[in-house]
Amino acid sequence: MIPIVTYFSWVFTGSHTESQSGWTSFGIIVALLGILTAWSVAFGTKESESALRSKAQKNGGPLQAFKALFQNDQLLWVALSYLLYAIANVATTGVLIFPFKFVLDNQAAYSVTGIIALVAGLVMTPLYPILNKRIPRRYLYIGGMISMIVAYVLLVFMFKVKISEKMHDEIVEQLEAKLASGEISDEEAETVETVEAVNEKAKTLTE
Repeated sequence: MIPIVTYFSWVFTGSHTESQSGWTSFGIIVALLGILTAWSVAFGTKESESALRSKAQKNGGPLQAFKALFQNDQLLWVALSYLLYAIANVATTGVLIFPFKFVLDNQAAYSVTGIIALVAGLVMTPLYPILNKRIPRRYLYIGGMISMIVAYVLLVFMFKVKISEKMHDEIVEQLEAKLASGEISDEEAETVETVEAVNEKAKTLTE
C-alpha cells in the first residue's frame, strides 16, 4: 500500500511523501481490482447442474439457509467466531499503519508486516495437511490463535515503550528550551529532572 501511494504521489506532485493524489490512485487501483475479480467469478464460473442441486434450489434459498444456520448451534458458533475474527483482523490491520507512522516514525516498516503475513501464509498452507496428520485440528487452530495474540501483545508493548520514550524526549526538549530562554533556573531544572526520574522509576515498579 505505502509504496503505491508514495509512487503515485511522486508521479503527480514530484514529492516522495504521501499526498491526496497518491491515496486517490490507490483507491482507484483497489476498486478496479475488486471489479475485475468480482467479474471474473461472476462471468467465469460455470455451475454444474445435477439432480441434487436442482432439488436443493427448489427446496430452499438464502433465507432458508440463514434460518438453518441459526437453528444449528454448532454451525452458528463456528460462523460467529469466524465473523468476529474477520472483523478484528480487518480492524487491526486497517489502523496498524498509524502506530508505525506516528509512534515508531518508520512508516516503511509497515510493509514488512504484510510481507511476513504473506510468507507465513504461503509456507503454512501446504504444511497444514502434513501437520494435521500428526496434530489434531483443534490444537492447530488454538496454536494459531495464541500465536496471533502473542504477536499483538508484543506490538502493543513495543508501541507503549516507544510512546514513553517520545514523551520523555519531549519533556527534555521543553526543559532545555525553557532553560536556554531563562524561564527556569538551573536549580529548578535539576528539581524537575529529579521529580521526573522518580516518577519514571515508580511507574516502572508499578508495572
